[in-house]
Amino acid sequence: MDTTSQDARSRQLDASAASRRSRELLERSLVWDMTLPGMFSGLNEVQALHRYHSAGFGFVSVTIGNDSVWNPKVVLERLAKVRSEVARESDRFRVVQNASEILQARAEDKLAIAFHLQGTNGLGGDIAWAEKFFHLGITHMLLAYNARNAVADGCAESTDAGLSRFGKSLVREMNRLGMLVDGSHTGYRSTMEAMEISTRPFIFSHANASKLFDHYRNVRDDQIIACAKTGGVIGINGVGAFLSDSGDASAELIYRHIDYMANLAGPAHVGLGLDFITEVAKFAARAANSADSWPSIAGKVPRFDHFAPPEIIGPLTERLCRGGYSDSDIEGIVGKNFLRVFQDCVG
Repeated sequence: MDTTSQDARSRQLDASAASRRSRELLERSLVWDMTLPGMFSGLNEVQALHRYHSAGFGFVSVTIGNDSVWNPKVVLERLAKVRSEVARESDRFRVVQNASEILQARAEDKLAIAFHLQGTNGLGGDIAWAEKFFHLGITHMLLAYNARNAVADGCAESTDAGLSRFGKSLVREMNRLGMLVDGSHTGYRSTMEAMEISTRPFIFSHANASKLFDHYRNVRDDQIIACAKTGGVIGINGVGAFLSDSGDASAELIYRHIDYMANLAGPAHVGLGLDFITEVAKFAARAANSADSWPSIAGKVPRFDHFAPPEIIGPLTERLCRGGYSDSDIEGIVGKNFLRVFQDCVG
């Protein structure tokens, strides 16, 4: 008997079954990406939303600005622009404010869209703007974006000073509103303090495991565990620079970070925050010219060559099937886990 051929046929059958199962799962799942950056700022345009819709996603959170935005006026201008563009295609997209609207959009085969800020400088130092932004559809905010601001230290900062008094007040205010508190891009001590203060589930919308790849943008084991203890979720990032030394952004590498976190904290606390960008060269140039936000590591300037696209959801789901995850675990990872947190916090 040719055992080599028999083994090959067995692998083909297993792969075929995983492919079929993944398609069935995606057809019935709410697929969720917690981070789509760069909309209407030269890094992504509305075509990115079309790709998400075509790939089967039901929800995406769009970045309105990062800490380079220093006042509420700019946030409002960008928000108005994005809302206007989305409204022109109401047959495909719907801006949402709560979980029931997300589920309704899914039932209508529309892509549900909410917004976030990558950093808190857009408040202009006035905590009252958090409530105004929240009612305009900004459902989560990162505390900082790599560098220090008035709220927290960033993850790339030379210090690890933790939250300011203003930052602690802001976490409490976001809890009161139901706005998700996000520790991505934020310093270690700041996130640990924020999770200790928070009375609601805490998130890392787009971050990977530092144990698998030691980069300042990734999170440590105790951050992952602390996030899970709040009832929160970590969205695995699809940026090759944060996945491995190779800089690749393959489904296999994303799976490894999912699997690591799921084994550490439980699959109910893992989701997706792909951080997809189409204009790779533009983003790489911006990062290279922003040494404070993107400092070099061991004398090397960070390289940004590969970003996982929304179409990776098929191969990634198939890999989860081959990895032995149950249907309910996979449905949670691709969307329901973040939906749960959204329901618990935003409403």
